[in-house]
Amino acid sequence: MARNIYLMICLWIICPLCFNAKMAHGSPPIAEMKKSTVRVICIASKKSGAGSGFVVGNGRYVVTNWHVVNCTSNGGDAGILVGHNESINADVIWKSEKKDLAILKLEKRTKRPAVTFGTSDSVEDAETVYALGFPGAADRRTDSDEVKISRGIISAFAKSHTGTELYQTDAAINPGNSGGPLFNEYGHVIGVNSEKALALVKVIVQDKSGNSVEKFDRVPIGEGIGWAIQTDELLSELETLGIPYDTAGITDHIAQFLKRSDILFPSVAVIIALLSMYIASNKTRRQRFSNTVEKIGETVGFGRKRHQ
Repeated sequence: MARNIYLMICLWIICPLCFNAKMAHGSPPIAEMKKSTVRVICIASKKSGAGSGFVVGNGRYVVTNWHVVNCTSNGGDAGILVGHNESINADVIWKSEKKDLAILKLEKRTKRPAVTFGTSDSVEDAETVYALGFPGAADRRTDSDEVKISRGIISAFAKSHTGTELYQTDAAINPGNSGGPLFNEYGHVIGVNSEKALALVKVIVQDKSGNSVEKFDRVPIGEGIGWAIQTDELLSELETLGIPYDTAGITDHIAQFLKRSDILFPSVAVIIALLSMYIASNKTRRQRFSNTVEKIGETVGFGRKRHQ
């Protein structure tokens, strides 16, 4: 009889835990993620552009795409915007056309927090990700200083035509997002947003006088198809330059595990079930367990008290 009771208790515990295995994860630290994301600008007499980036090191460096700041190769000036009409000049101290990455050294330290990195060995297919940045089209209807957020998943692991390791993602990435961070749900940067599936086509538009003119424009050639450069491609360059950075450590991985209810709850349920069966399989263990429970109950003021 006692053994059956213990087995029933085991089932009462394990079933609710399993049914709740897909409970929502903890919320990502959006506020910190936004603080680490900056708008990058590149101004030249003939060619100017803007994109996104994120703070690394001690707040003196920013990572972005090379194509965002390549106007510097023609005498242009790069910098970041950190608030309304507030900018910090920057120099490109490292670039790679092959990887489409660049590292900027700021003229002065920003108070923005540096990001923590996650590497590809911690990334899984269909993992939730967040692309942060400043897509230009969104500035028309929102505060241009506000970091924009899009949510998606890791669709696939991929490579560029130059052999650079990428993530394919369906998080919305548009012109202006280039160089911005791709965060996982724990607030770790796992990628650098670089491009989406676009094609350059000839379109007819009206100029200011109302006349029809031809121009080239970029249009999507697929829905929900974008790419981010894996942070593994960047970290070795930060090391070479002596720029300090943080990666997710053992405590972060433990925190990730504790947030993974789809793993944690079944694991706890199995441990409880095995422990319950171990106790229930032996009369002496059952008696000791019952005695222990009664003593604990008496200590906290519950349970059946023994009378002399």
